Amino acid sequence: MTTQSEQVDFSEPATVAVQASELMVVLRRERGGPELAREPVVASDVSDLFAELWRDGWLRAGKPGVPYDALSFNITAQLADGAAPKCDKLVFEAADSQGRSRTMAPPTQAFQDVASRAAQSLLAAEILKSEDVYHYELALRSQPPQAPADDEPQFTIRTKNTPLAYLSVPIKPLLARAQAMGSVDKTFPVFYTAEALKSAQRVAQKGADDQPPTETGGVLLGPLCSCPETGEFFVVVCEVLEAKDAEGSTLSLSYTGKTWARIQAIVRAKQSQRNTRAHRIVGQAHGHNLLPGGSCLDCEKRHECKLTSVFVSLDDRTWSKAVFSKQPWHICHIFGLNARGEPVHALFSLKENRLLQRGFYLLPDFDPAREENQHARSD
Repeated sequence: MTTQSEQVDFSEPATVAVQASELMVVLRRERGGPELAREPVVASDVSDLFAELWRDGWLRAGKPGVPYDALSFNITAQLADGAAPKCDKLVFEAADSQGRSRTMAPPTQAFQDVASRAAQSLLAAEILKSEDVYHYELALRSQPPQAPADDEPQFTIRTKNTPLAYLSVPIKPLLARAQAMGSVDKTFPVFYTAEALKSAQRVAQKGADDQPPTETGGVLLGPLCSCPETGEFFVVVCEVLEAKDAEGSTLSLSYTGKTWARIQAIVRAKQSQRNTRAHRIVGQAHGHNLLPGGSCLDCEKRHECKLTSVFVSLDDRTWSKAVFSKQPWHICHIFGLNARGEPVHALFSLKENRLLQRGFYLLPDFDPAREENQHARSD
């Protein structure tokens, strides 16, 4: 099933401040056609957009000490033809108490997962078929969500703005000895040690020999780092913890309580040691250990086979959103096969509320104590 989003340019738009709960996504078979379904937007659908603002406006600007919960967030809707319900554009804003702010106007595709929820219901009702194309657009809900009744209990929640644990490490020496893997864009830098990349591939492809093949994988461990010279914020993957006792099938991998208990115990032990005190789970790796469906007619003429099983599935997106909510540095590494049976892999990270493919840097090694000491000596 193919999705296409609709977003229209305009001049002199009318704008209105909105809450996430006032928004919805509308599905249609074709642009301007009859409405198929509407799906409400909930707070979790936009939390990662706000987290991206935090990442790019504060963490990557040399201000890693500003916690996410210390920021205030707002959404402004620009309305089609100056009136509700259709939204031509949404503007997200984050601001701190010092007057620093950052805005983002994400594309409609940032709400792909909301549209997918509606599409799944239509598939179940056999209104849509898997090969169908649908379009979606943003709109304001005709009626705001119902407020709680006066006699319902009200709660006050106090949050603690816990500082982010990170290392102060210059990035230039790392770049000087690193090898770029894939296309490097303006997304935050990610480094892998050679040993960690090898381990990620090993645990991800472990299920390839099963009959039938199963998904296997693990979590990626390493420190968050801030460069004291440039202010850049980056991730270094140093270790991979295999998801033992997980429940894997050909198309899915589910972490059990036993799996998480083991991983959390190891992470706590790492954080109790000086050299790995900043280690945390920064992402996950897993294998799509099956051949992709179909083939190209002129396969033998192509230098490189680009038909692969490496893609971010709806389950992958849902899992990442649940496990790494408000952690805009998280990464997803998928290992698979192309149509020729050759191993391939790709790294994905959060951009415009989606997990998009990106490049990374490969380091021969990374010693946190050594990197920090080098910074101390240079000071």
